[in-house]
Parts: sequence; C-alpha cells; structure tokens
Amino acid sequence: MHEDTSKAARYFIVNSNQGPNGKISIESRKYTDLKMFDHSLSGQNHLVTEHVLHNFSHSVMFTHSNASKDTENDLKGENPLQNAINGSNIDDYIPSEVEARIRAMKYCNPPYLEADSEGIVHAKYQLEQVHVIIRHGDRSPMYHLPGNIDQLKLDCTMNNINHSDVLGQLAQEYRRTMHETKKHLSDNHPAIKGLGLYPSSKFCYGSQLTGPGALQHIANGIKFKKAYIDQHGLFAKGFEYSQIHVESTSYPRTYQSAVALLYGFLPEFNFSRISIHIKGTNPRLCEYWGNKPGRGCNCLALSKYKTLCEKQSGELRRNSKLEADLKAEVSQMAAISKKDLPWMASILDNLSGYVCHKLPLPCYKNNQCFTWPFIGRLWNYKDFYVTQQEMKNQMCQKYNRLYIHPLLVTIARKMGTVALNDQDSKPIQKTVFHLYSGHDMTVTPLMNTLGFSTGSHPPYAARIVIELYRMSGSDSNNKSRLKDIHFIKVLYNGKDVTSILPFCKHDLNEDGLCPLENFVDFVSHGNMESFHVKSYEEACALKGGL
Repeated sequence: MHEDTSKAARYFIVNSNQGPNGKISIESRKYTDLKMFDHSLSGQNHLVTEHVLHNFSHSVMFTHSNASKDTENDLKGENPLQNAINGSNIDDYIPSEVEARIRAMKYCNPPYLEADSEGIVHAKYQLEQVHVIIRHGDRSPMYHLPGNIDQLKLDCTMNNINHSDVLGQLAQEYRRTMHETKKHLSDNHPAIKGLGLYPSSKFCYGSQLTGPGALQHIANGIKFKKAYIDQHGLFAKGFEYSQIHVESTSYPRTYQSAVALLYGFLPEFNFSRISIHIKGTNPRLCEYWGNKPGRGCNCLALSKYKTLCEKQSGELRRNSKLEADLKAEVSQMAAISKKDLPWMASILDNLSGYVCHKLPLPCYKNNQCFTWPFIGRLWNYKDFYVTQQEMKNQMCQKYNRLYIHPLLVTIARKMGTVALNDQDSKPIQKTVFHLYSGHDMTVTPLMNTLGFSTGSHPPYAARIVIELYRMSGSDSNNKSRLKDIHFIKVLYNGKDVTSILPFCKHDLNEDGLCPLENFVDFVSHGNMESFHVKSYEEACALKGGL
C-alpha cells in the first residue's frame, strides 16, 4: 500500500531541451507559487514517470566551468529580498508585498517532488555512503504575539491537506499507515511515551510538527529514494535495517520529521525494525566520548564564545534603526510599551505560522493589522542583523566551529571507515545511510563551518547532504592513491555547494567532486586553525586563548 502510493507520487521534471552532445538534462528547479501546496509547470517541461527518468539517469550532463560563481549566485537566490535591496540602506528599505511574500515563502519551503541535484554524478562513480542533516519540518509557533490579539490556532494533523493532488493523497496514505503502526507499538516505545509518531493533534501546542511539516520530509525522502536507491542502487545487495543509522534530538518535531523522511525513503517501511537514537535536547547531536573536558559534548569554551558572540553581534542589532522602527510599529499596534515587547524575531516566528498556512495576517482589537511590508522588514532584520552578523562575527565563527565539530568528527570517521574497509579483502556490512534530525541550530553552524551560507535563516525542512563516492575501477589496494579514489559531494537544499567549500574549491577533480582526504584533513586540523591549537580538546580548554 505504501509502495503503490509512493510510486504514484514520484514525478520529476525533465527539461526537453538538449544540452551539449545531445544529452538530456534533469531540471533541478522547483515550481512553487506563493501558496502552500500549489504546483505549476510551464514552458517545455514535462511531467515524466520514474521509467523515463531512469532511462535518462546516466545521460545527465555536467559543466564545472565557473561552477563556484554559479553556485554562489544560486545561494544568493535563496534570499530574493536581500537581492532586491541591492545596496540600499537596509534600515530604511520598505519591501513590496510581492518581495515580502517571496522571502517569507522561501522560509516556509512548501513540499515538492521535483528532482534536485542529489545523486547526480558521472556514471563512473559508485555511491558508498550518504549523510543527511535536516532541520525539522514546518511547526507551530514557539511564541505568542504581544498584546490584546486572538492567538493563532493551527490544526496539527494530516487532515487539513488538500486531498485532490498527489501530495495530498500521499499525506493521507501516510496518516493511515502511521495510525495502524501506532496500534502495534508497546506502551514504553518513545513514539507512545511522549515523542509521538506523526502529527495527530487537532490543536497545535507550541513548536509542534504540523501535517505540512511531515509532508515536507516525506517528499524529501521520496527524492532521496529516487536518487540513491533507484538510480544508484544504494541497497543493491538487498535492504537490511542495519544499513541505516538515525539520530534525533528528543523533541517530537525532530523525531516525527525523521520518521516521515524514512517513510518516503525506505524501500520497505516496518517501523518496529527502525532504531532512532535519541540524543537529548542538544541540537549539536554530539556523542560523549568520556568524561574528560573537551571530549565530545563537554567543551568548556563553548559558553565563553557564546556569551561573546551574543554580546558583540547583539549590540549592532539593538542599536539599529530598523529594530527601533519595528518596535515602535508593534508598540503602537499592540498598545504596549517598547520596553515590554519581546524580541522581534519571536514576532516573526509567530507571523510565519499565518504565512506558511495561508491564513490572513492578524489584527489587533483596535483594528490595526500586520502587513506584508512589515513582514518583509522583519525578514530583513532577521537575515541581516541576526543571521549575517553571526556569520561574520569572529567569536560567533569560533562558537559555531566548536559547537558542530563533534558531529563533523562523527561523519568523517564513518566515511573514513568506509574508505579503509574498501581496502579489506573481506569487507564488512556497511551502514550506508545516516540521518541526523535536528534544528536550525544544527544546520546553521554546520553551514557556516563548512564555508557556505545563503545569508538567510534555514527554512523548515532544510537539508545538508554529504555524499561519499568511490571511483569505479580504482585500485583500492594502493593506499598512496586514496585521494584519487574516494570523493565527496556536498549539497544544501538540493543545490551542489561543493565548489565553494574553502577546503575543496582549489582541489576539485574534473567532475567537480572533492577528495575525501580534504574533508578528513579539514575536520582533523583545518577546523581548529583559527584557535591556534592542534586539537579540539585544546581549543575547548582555551589553550590558544580567545
């Protein structure tokens, strides 16, 4: 039942225009308008089935001339509102309704099934391992709006999704499957004790995964299935549940997001055989490697860097004309003193619930209402004074590097194990798919540390993917040639960002892939260079000073 529905939903965009040498290219754009579930196709693009896509899967052409520049331009496109400002004073810029809507919907990130760039490589490469780091899907707001105003009420079930399209049908099949699955779980199972299996509350409490939020990751899972299982044969020798490793923080929204993605991805879905490792509330998803300070989660320097980061980046924000103007406007609408108002980003968090669920913008009892230009200015504030300032600030950079380093070590070690295992005459069974379900505070530090950023806050269901490939026909017994055997490709929300990673961009091979050795060296040494020490332990002990 699950398989039939999933297959019915798997449609991808193939561009009918021929590229160099007559090759057909897969179009990686997504077609979404300003509505949550409206999808449209235009021009000479066609909906095609998996069979057609499979026939073209080995004919995809790649060009890597100016790849770095093209990728940077693609990432800038993630924040169209910033592009519209184009050098204007951000404090005084008043976005149009269209600009504000586009920026807001970038954050909402409506689910779509069109193919992105995951798994697209030359046929000579064999996919060895995939690591997927995600932010949870769409959720209900964390915060209330200030003042005398009716608060947002959302439905946190799968029932409020349009049933007439493929995505809606998929959502209902998922709801039925999860409902039946839940009946067979023990009372002590985490999905029963408190985390929940899927969105099933008629009323959303704070920070709950919504139905559209689950659907976002179901769609991501389907795309991964097409790219990694159907095209690359990731489980070619037969699927075993031991081949996947799943980690999640101990929040219902991250746990349920992981379940939704696995539902869309796995060739079979037997939840009783899936192990999801709960990592506590820490978005770092790190492991404790003993009690010695500086090992894993235990990093004494983190709190110092966090304090300095918040102090230095926050001063610019608090002294900005834009924050003063936004506070004055909210103060007038809510009839509340400016000093009693919450942080402006919390107001944006609440208003995003209205935007992402296509609800009218709220009004106060005095008939003063929030407007689209106001939401556009809130996004300017969030992107420029929060996200971009934290990205630029040296103390924030150091905080991010230490914060996410344990997860990077975990990924590098697992990839290194695969590379060494390839040299073994008796290779062991591999765990080939790793999923880490976290938060914006998982994705953002990882982006900044790896060396790419859109300059905007990660959307709901954001994903970073690190793919490990082995060049087919390589002599894996020649250890001196390992740099020419194993390669990685890094993607953000379906876009290939490998060419702009500082530790990769000067050493890409002819196919635009980065040697695994470069990534391992970065994790082992490069990430600690700014601390003027040789190890993570020394950086955590502040042996290189602040």
